[in-house]
Amino acid sequence: MNKTKGVLGIDAGGTFTDLIFLPGDRAAVGARVKVQTRHDDLLSTIEEGIALILKQVGGHLIGGVHLASTLATNATVENKMARAGLLLIGYEERDILQAKEKNLFGSASAVEIASIGGGHDEKGSERMPLDEEGVITALDGFLRKGVEGMAISGYFSVRNPTHEICARELIRRHKPGMSVTCGHELASELDAFKRATTAAINAGLIPIVMELLEAVKSVMAKLGIDAPLSVVRGDGSLVSADWAESHPVETVVSGPSASAMGARFLAAAGDTGRVSWVVDI
Repeated sequence: MNKTKGVLGIDAGGTFTDLIFLPGDRAAVGARVKVQTRHDDLLSTIEEGIALILKQVGGHLIGGVHLASTLATNATVENKMARAGLLLIGYEERDILQAKEKNLFGSASAVEIASIGGGHDEKGSERMPLDEEGVITALDGFLRKGVEGMAISGYFSVRNPTHEICARELIRRHKPGMSVTCGHELASELDAFKRATTAAINAGLIPIVMELLEAVKSVMAKLGIDAPLSVVRGDGSLVSADWAESHPVETVVSGPSASAMGARFLAAAGDTGRVSWVVDI
């Protein structure tokens, strides 16, 4: 980003969407706007907010757009994620039944589950060939139930992700445009059920996060803002919009993280070395 230009920050919250412009010299906030978030029309929400900012600041001064949001957080807490299909590879049926009884996969209303043969052992050696026909059969069943995103989890995929990758390619060939999340991409721990749940949550959040990102990109293009779009990650760091689209679970606490980082900046906690408390309600 050009250091002579400033940053447009957007915080898309459940009730309001806040926008600020921070000039390149970081001396003070250059412009600020608050608009009501319209969940059924995020495009018009973002357009209204950015248009109001542009009445105060020239678009040529915007060198980067940073987006934070509580939409993924709210969707997870309120169990309002898109319907996801979870394909399990190499799991024992009795273990799956016990996991369902303990609600380890989340709400049954949000996640459809299917299990097929295949998988590897703890050393990464193939235990059973992947049931490729089973992948397509499971996908067709998911599609009939209105699934919008797919998650794939092999029991020992952190040791060898080959079957997850193969299943992903089969799904993409059979259903182009379907978003697919593989468990090995999100977690490296051996806890297979935790990894499967994380992948399922990611798959359910992708449509929600993509809608927001596409709205921001569309408005930026329409209003002539030529700048990179970044998203605040759960640890307060920034990632590209493209990365966030495929890893939305990493943005679940994006909004609270942005609040903490912003409060730290405003309190000059890093400059003074003082202990600071940040309360985000």
